[in-house]
Amino acid sequence: MVGKRSTSLLLFLALLLSVLVSAPATAQTAEAPAEPGGTFAELSAADQFEKTLVAPGISQPMNMDIADDGRVYMTSRDGVIRVYHPHMGHVGVVGELDVFDDHPLPQNPDFEGSKNQEGGLLGLALDPGFATNGWVYVYYTTRAENAHYLSRFVIENDQLDVESEIVMLKVPYNKTNCCHVAGDVDFDSAGNLYLSTGDESPPDLNQQYSPLDSRPTHWYNDDRRTSGNTNDLRGKVLRITPQDDGTYAIPDGNLFTGDEEGGGKTRAEIFAMGFRNPFRISLDPATDRLHIGNYGPDRLGDWTERGPWGFDQYMATSEAANFGYPFCIGNNYPYRPWDYATNQPLGDFYDCENGPVNDSPNNTGLDQLPPVTPATIYYPRSWAGWPESWVGWPAQELNPIPEPFLNMGSGAGGPMSGPVYRYDAALQSDTKFPEHYDGRWFLLDFHRGHVKTADLDENEQVEAIDDFMPGQTWSGLMDGEFGPDGSLYVLEGGAFGNSPNAGLYRVDYVPDTGPGQCVTDDFAGTELDRERWPTIVRENPDGYRQTDGALEIDMLQGDMISNHLSGNINTTAQNLIMTPVPDGNWEATVTVDLPAESVSHDQAGFIIYADDQNFTKAAYFPPYGSAVDGRMEYLFHQNGEIRYQGGVDNPTITNAPRTLHLRLSGDGENVRAAYSRDGVTWVNVGRPAPISQYEAPQFGFFAAHGPNAIETPLTATFSDYSLCVPEEPACAAPQPDEGYRPLWDGATLTGWNQSGPGGFAIVPDGERAGSCALESVGDPAGLGMLWHEEEFESYRLHLDFKAVAEDDNSGVFFGFPDPGDDPYVAVRQGYEIQIDDTGGSPGAADSSKTGSVYTFQAPTSFPTVAGEWNEMEIEVEDPMVRVWINDVLVNEYENPEGSGRDLASGFVGIQNNRVSDNVFFRDIWIKELGDTQCPEPQAPPAGFAPLYDGETLDGWTMAGPGGFEIDECGLLEPFGGMGLLWYDEQTFSDYVMRVDFRVKAPTDNSGVFVRFPDPQGDPGRPVNEGHEVQIYDGTDDPMTRTGAIYNFAPADPLATNPIGEWNTMEIEVIGQEYRVTLNGVEVTTFTGDGTRPLEGFVGLQNHSAGQAAGESVEFRNVWINEIEDELTVDATVDPAEPDGAGGWYVSPVTLGLESNDPDAELYWRPRTDETEWRTWTEPVVFDQDGVYNIDYKAVVPGDGGEPAEKEILVGSGGFGFSETDFSVRQGDTVKFQYVPGYAHDVVITDENGEVLASRPLGDDWEDDPFFFDAADVGTYYVYCTPHSNRPDPDDPTTWAGMVATFEVTPSTGEPPVETGIEEIEFLVDQTGPATTASLAGEQSGDVYTGPVTVTLAAQDATSGVAETQHRMAGEEEPAVYDEPITVTEPGDYAVEFRSVDVAGNAEDWQTVEFTIDDGGPSACPAPDPRETVMIGEHDSGVPSYALDDGCTVNDLILDEGEWNSHGAFVRHVGEVTDQLVTDGVLSGRERGAIVRAAAGSDIGHQGASRRMSWSMS
Repeated sequence: MVGKRSTSLLLFLALLLSVLVSAPATAQTAEAPAEPGGTFAELSAADQFEKTLVAPGISQPMNMDIADDGRVYMTSRDGVIRVYHPHMGHVGVVGELDVFDDHPLPQNPDFEGSKNQEGGLLGLALDPGFATNGWVYVYYTTRAENAHYLSRFVIENDQLDVESEIVMLKVPYNKTNCCHVAGDVDFDSAGNLYLSTGDESPPDLNQQYSPLDSRPTHWYNDDRRTSGNTNDLRGKVLRITPQDDGTYAIPDGNLFTGDEEGGGKTRAEIFAMGFRNPFRISLDPATDRLHIGNYGPDRLGDWTERGPWGFDQYMATSEAANFGYPFCIGNNYPYRPWDYATNQPLGDFYDCENGPVNDSPNNTGLDQLPPVTPATIYYPRSWAGWPESWVGWPAQELNPIPEPFLNMGSGAGGPMSGPVYRYDAALQSDTKFPEHYDGRWFLLDFHRGHVKTADLDENEQVEAIDDFMPGQTWSGLMDGEFGPDGSLYVLEGGAFGNSPNAGLYRVDYVPDTGPGQCVTDDFAGTELDRERWPTIVRENPDGYRQTDGALEIDMLQGDMISNHLSGNINTTAQNLIMTPVPDGNWEATVTVDLPAESVSHDQAGFIIYADDQNFTKAAYFPPYGSAVDGRMEYLFHQNGEIRYQGGVDNPTITNAPRTLHLRLSGDGENVRAAYSRDGVTWVNVGRPAPISQYEAPQFGFFAAHGPNAIETPLTATFSDYSLCVPEEPACAAPQPDEGYRPLWDGATLTGWNQSGPGGFAIVPDGERAGSCALESVGDPAGLGMLWHEEEFESYRLHLDFKAVAEDDNSGVFFGFPDPGDDPYVAVRQGYEIQIDDTGGSPGAADSSKTGSVYTFQAPTSFPTVAGEWNEMEIEVEDPMVRVWINDVLVNEYENPEGSGRDLASGFVGIQNNRVSDNVFFRDIWIKELGDTQCPEPQAPPAGFAPLYDGETLDGWTMAGPGGFEIDECGLLEPFGGMGLLWYDEQTFSDYVMRVDFRVKAPTDNSGVFVRFPDPQGDPGRPVNEGHEVQIYDGTDDPMTRTGAIYNFAPADPLATNPIGEWNTMEIEVIGQEYRVTLNGVEVTTFTGDGTRPLEGFVGLQNHSAGQAAGESVEFRNVWINEIEDELTVDATVDPAEPDGAGGWYVSPVTLGLESNDPDAELYWRPRTDETEWRTWTEPVVFDQDGVYNIDYKAVVPGDGGEPAEKEILVGSGGFGFSETDFSVRQGDTVKFQYVPGYAHDVVITDENGEVLASRPLGDDWEDDPFFFDAADVGTYYVYCTPHSNRPDPDDPTTWAGMVATFEVTPSTGEPPVETGIEEIEFLVDQTGPATTASLAGEQSGDVYTGPVTVTLAAQDATSGVAETQHRMAGEEEPAVYDEPITVTEPGDYAVEFRSVDVAGNAEDWQTVEFTIDDGGPSACPAPDPRETVMIGEHDSGVPSYALDDGCTVNDLILDEGEWNSHGAFVRHVGEVTDQLVTDGVLSGRERGAIVRAAAGSDIGHQGASRRMSWSMS
């Protein structure tokens, strides 16, 4: 045994604690496969993506396909096909098909169940040769017959030729009952077309099991006739090969040939079968593997003798397959044949493994079906309560939950199979997804609002499911596809009707343009890395130290300042810890923390240092004493003198924090400094320091107290240091709006000249990945200007600008001659539109603030937002100047004669001003006025009809003088007046009218008239008897400017576009309510007083006296949408938002229903019990834990308006009808039919006993029934008796037999109206989890004699366990439990523990107590005799020192124990050796050698052998 070292205390071994959210006890665990460079989770952890709305307002979006050139073709359920042009940024209508999209389906008494109607324009796919042939394949519901059509059309110049249609394939559709039509279309690389089809069965007649209804009356509720039928195209994925002539061939490898059992029993088009609603499919572009998102039923609760839970599912397959529905679901969980009449089973569960037998009377295909392929991914509404056994089938075992599936969330599922991403290394795109996404399958969920990615192995089994952009909002996800740019495009906002977020979105990868190479130092350990920090000036070893995670520098006496003018010269600061300054562009950041006790002159920060004569310091001076403000100093020194020391170099930091983030940014010449409170938003400090004038500078950290002596210096702490050398920014080319061309190319200063000092830097645009901006660079010498080399006459200049702070100053110059190198030429001979929200000083005049014509005219409003991008447009048309900011006209200025400024021609430029100003510019475009181009034709939106055909004035009549002409572009141009062009074809009552217009000057005058009577040639009659929506920008009076209901309601705000640009006016009139929207902004609302009619004509005014056509207002796109009231129903819950975590309520939820029709009857039912609708009359409280999915609807009763025949059976049991349920409407006929063998007399009387009809006894009733016409409303009595019980045959009141009544109620003449079935979901969990603890270890009685392992197990039946926490009694902060806790030291212990569920419910703390005996007077009666520290078979080479208690180092390292993981053992060794270092037993070097030996051992690895005992006995 080697020499002995003393230790002051018995070494205490730390408890081993770690953290992980617990999973259900039955979950399978699987580790993600290792990938080169790390796992997917590791590689994707730092990924950044940006989601951008590129095409809003896509009504009822369905699906899309993307052309090779990037155009995105999109379908809407209402029949409209649109195209998004990415390079122009606009959407056009390609065409519109006449589709059957009526919703809901009409009521039909022969069909039960939901009337939701999911047909319409369903799917679209571009032909693989689309670029040359223009073919597009469309799947839609036709009105011509009960079918969906798969048709081929031709698109040419982005216009669909409707007449080119070739119907290739028809899929039956009954149009009688909801639901499930699917309808996605896609191509594989071989040119095969895939089409998904739904089961066409109601979802609400089966208690959320699969539809297996054999009743002849309910044939439509049997999926064995569709999904499970080999001879039916529904509930399938079809695969065909389109031919050039519009026919198709069958490719090899489909599920059937069509010849099975002699033919007529299978459809050869079927590639995969057994689906409920395979709404979205996708194909892997690299492998052609098919992926399907398939909606399933919603059932939860017990697994009964009828079947399992319901599951939503994703399937992936490379070969033809049967996925089992309606016989099997999920992991081949079978359903059971069921008798719907008796509610009893009809046989054993279906055989999924060997293939079920289709036993349906509605089956027209094979009886024996192929074996079932399980779903690739399946998930219920909630995994909570996953059973270990099948209650209704005790012999059947259930598999544990596959661990990756737990990441699919909870709630109503909406599986949409997204694309499989394939990385293209040759693709030049900054936004393409990284390579580690290669092969990832994107899973889009319509209801749950998430996007996941899945990794499948070679056997198409799931290895991992990971979140994608988990903090992002996704709503109504419909489709996703990768474009040729490598970006992900998604359609959102799918619904029956319009959704506010409906549109096309693009998701771009945002590359980390910061570090091309980054070096970080987290200051781990206790020794400074001297290779990284080779220079320490005036080193004082006692004045700095590295703790584990931070660098500490004491603020010793000394400073770094050299000012000969003031005599303040002190360059004595100690411990300047530095490294060489990199070449080129670089950025360094660090977090500095200063103590609350800081005193005057305490400072810390960065320093750039060549010698004591040439240095620059960026120092933070924290607040001290009672002060709350701190300050920064950024002082550039050269040759022993401060060169920069103004207010800009010494800014105050108000309410200064103790912790501040500092940044230095170098460009090879200059270094800039900045600070940040949060590490995200940065504030520049001082002027750029030209450190290139230094000889071999270094940079790093310093801290100092100042020149005065200090007895107990405080310490500055540095942490989280990084140095990054960024790649040069990739700058995308500009994409100007239509009619503009770029002046700045977005990447260089080609075509621009700098006049005066300073300039502009090209920097990455922080808000648009792959784009750049211009950043102003000030100079102490004063104002400068960047100006463009072209001279312009009449033009509109567009640019975006962002002033970081309100007092940042810049401006836009125009109308000046060639300035050479003198920017003041622009000041003296041109005009400036100012950028400075403060005007430059407190109380400054508005004429010097943003939007002003600087010093000449103030703006009318201030719509600029500091710190954000703002849009400015300047129109110069001599002598007028007009300025718009963020689409608001803020200035109109007329250049006065004799001003000395000539706007007939001139240059344009942007200003750089002070060093402290931080202003950015981008999107600098110009439109030279005078160009004549016809606007692109547009088709009316869904629901709108054109009133003007663009070619003639058919249907229009002129009243009064003047008129309208149609120009070569189809624009309506008024002349003369005042008159009115009115549409004479019909009157309108409630509607939305949309009109596009533009004006040539603010004084151009016109209007849109609504709801006026026939003018009879007098244009004044519409003025006096209708309403005019004004068009006139030449006034500030809201009552008479554009958008106002003239003299009745003001227009506020002013929302017109710049003069010469098109405006869209939308006028909504419903009853007495009027609403005007201008360019998407609501400007006017008005309630009529009843003096003007609610129905009338519409017209356009010509108010252009003295003006020819084309000199004033122009109109186009005159459309109208007549409004018919539609029955609606809305559901609310109270509380309105979940009051727990994870979307769960932890208190009772109250459900409310409301319809827009007060006569509507409201109904609701839980999805788990669809047997009966419940009438809603008052709020319903749900106070039990569970996942609630509630269906609801509104019904306005009606009788159809047509007389009906109602039958009453007359037999031995009386009348065969229920008095409470039997309904007779006025005009109906009541038929009395006797049951053979029971002849009766029947008499009908009114309430007064008057006999209205009778039928004597007769045996011919079966052939000649007795009828009663219910002509009048009232109560009627029916008497029936055998002969022997008629005391007085002439007086029915004496009859002793059976008597019944029925009511005849008034006929409404209207059919019943019903909304579709709506759904609301909420999750309630008011009960906390339950946790138990178990102890394991060797015992002697109640005392443990060695290590004790504490194992915790938690359960939560509803939302599931989120985490389990534990702590030692007396500790405040708990740790999160993820593995058993091992306690080794003798003593009395109390471990407290509890669990928290996903909803946020926490159980009360519980305690488990135990005692470990110290084993006697000696801790180690037989100490380990080995001379060096051994870890298993690994010799560390470190002496095994003997300790005061008789133990050795070897005794303290428990390498013979049972360790759950290798990491836990290595942590144990680290904790033991840390304490030994603290006690002076080991040196830091010796500790490192022991920890390395532990890390190199296999102790704790699964299957590792335990080391050989040292004992020789």
